[in-house]
Amino acid sequence: AYLIYFAQRSAPSCMAPAEELPLMAAQARIPARCVGAVRASFSVAAETPFGSEVRVVGSIDALGAWMPEAGVALRTEPGSYPEWSAVVWLPAGTARKTSTVEYKFVITKPDGTVEWEDGPNRQ
Repeated sequence: AYLIYFAQRSAPSCMAPAEELPLMAAQARIPARCVGAVRASFSVAAETPFGSEVRVVGSIDALGAWMPEAGVALRTEPGSYPEWSAVVWLPAGTARKTSTVEYKFVITKPDGTVEWEDGPNRQ
């Protein structure tokens, strides 16, 4: 049995400085023309089986539109495990198009099964 737990460490926040946008936008697959994009930081504590992947999946395209395989992969390092984190640049106007961005963390195991975070969607 594996101990798997989720604890929110941070949520979507803060505006992107214009000089940071092109590089970060390219890494997040968001066009650099999205000046004014919102920087969203996600972090979660999740003890996972070796070879597993943690992703954030949500209600907007930038978070995979609820498809785990299209969600944003979080990263961890040996010195910070079990903390996983990622930064996503949400396109300008996201907040105007939808009043709430909902999301969950998922664990994709080496055999391809996906374990969804329990409880209601995060916002």
